[in-house]
Amino acid sequence: MRIPVAIYPYCSELLPIVKHFEDLQDKYSIARLFSPAGLGLGGKDAAHARNHPNVGHIVLDGFKADETSWEVLFLTRVNQLHVFDEDTICDIANKTLSAGKRIIYFDNSKKDVPEQIRKLSEIYPVAMTIITEDMHLDEAKRGDGNYKVLEIPIVLVGGLFAAEDTLEVLLGLASCLKKQGVNTTVVSKHCHAKMSGLNYHCLNHLFYDGNITEVAKIMAVNLCLKNLEQTELPDIILIEAPDSVMRYNNIAPHGFGIYTYMLGQAIKPDYFICCVPTDLAISNLLAEISKDLSVRLGAVIDAVHVSNIIIDSANVTQAKKVSYVYANLDTVKKQIQKQGGHSEIPFFDVVSDGVGGICSILFG
Repeated sequence: MRIPVAIYPYCSELLPIVKHFEDLQDKYSIARLFSPAGLGLGGKDAAHARNHPNVGHIVLDGFKADETSWEVLFLTRVNQLHVFDEDTICDIANKTLSAGKRIIYFDNSKKDVPEQIRKLSEIYPVAMTIITEDMHLDEAKRGDGNYKVLEIPIVLVGGLFAAEDTLEVLLGLASCLKKQGVNTTVVSKHCHAKMSGLNYHCLNHLFYDGNITEVAKIMAVNLCLKNLEQTELPDIILIEAPDSVMRYNNIAPHGFGIYTYMLGQAIKPDYFICCVPTDLAISNLLAEISKDLSVRLGAVIDAVHVSNIIIDSANVTQAKKVSYVYANLDTVKKQIQKQGGHSEIPFFDVVSDGVGGICSILFG
């Protein structure tokens, strides 16, 4: 029997985890989703966060430690900075442990874990578990210092200008391949992807380490992925791009895709699935971008997932950063019908139709 869990802080970033949670692991089931007050998600289906079809989990505002519907709390760091508040996280952890329940806390690296969470894990060593992925350069130095070539297929999933549904596609592929009996290793930019199982990894502790050079980061990522290939013996490695694939424009460069470029130097993707906002899913544009990416990443676009995201151009000009809104999925369908028919790159809508089409294109 699965162990019922609660998840905090629920936000749009966690929707793909909720969708695929029980397909990817067989130990836990979701009993409750708690969202920070103020996000406007309370009382609504979890899919409302992205204007997706309902998934059957209603979100609650705030947090209740005394509920009997769940036994374990999954606490996690999320990339949406306005959602993750350390003081609130620590207060919730205290309440949960005082109620006699267990906690599993997910973070990017040991140094990112809040001090109070560390102390609680020492006071409650059985009830409190911290999960991070820290390989550090000390471990990387054990190699011979040479660049390693990976021998198995690598599938890269990246967002063109933002993180449009990249985790959605990544986990969808993992679920699809699992059903086919394919052994996969999955690398995400989200530390909470590790909720899905032991073969899920996050390399943020390497990409965002300010104490080492970019060259050292590339070599460390390369060695890490080679080690995963040798220890887990996967048939395929699925990797989520650590940031956007390229800059949006001169006003909002959006990180220039620097970390994804570095990843492309650490490994050579065999396939690339590009997640694109609805309003930019234009066949001629993507054909030209694919040519550019063949140089930038060493891989052309093999398939496109059209997201229901629409870039908020007005806010880009005012705030000088990329922001977006979630359109109705009918908008996505119409755009695919309009542009997909004469595109050399196949268009898909993973949210509505699943990733079966992409799996067929990539793996037959």
